[in-house]
Amino acid sequence: MAFQNKQQTRLLFIDDDEINNFILQELFAEEEDLALTFFSDSSAAYDHLRMLTEKQIQDLPDIIFMDIKMPILDGFEFLDRLQQDGFLVNKPVDIFLLSSTLDSRDVKRAASYSNIKELVTKPLTVDKFRTLISRHFDNDVTSNR
Repeated sequence: MAFQNKQQTRLLFIDDDEINNFILQELFAEEEDLALTFFSDSSAAYDHLRMLTEKQIQDLPDIIFMDIKMPILDGFEFLDRLQQDGFLVNKPVDIFLLSSTLDSRDVKRAASYSNIKELVTKPLTVDKFRTLISRHFDNDVTSNR
């Protein structure tokens, strides 16, 4: 599954749950047209995006999946910093927020960010991923399987 006219779709996963990250890596291991990057530390992920924005903008992710509840820098603080620092202005990136629960305050807050596509309950499975992609990118995504 890749965006049309693109060899690989770049996905960035930011979640402090190492087990969840490992499971996702295994689930997506056979998806050759996906380039996956994982961070369990949101500050490190932020630094990574800043470096890409400054030096390799073409390597920015197409889609970010981010856990809301993270230590040090939670999902909303992460998004606020991205907006304040002007990252992702030259290359829009679609963001899906992940949460173990759907708190109405989180849903309301998520709606205030223009690049958030949806707030998704964990766990993220391959089937849920495919459903999200087809729901939000219907004609922009093709499936090779």
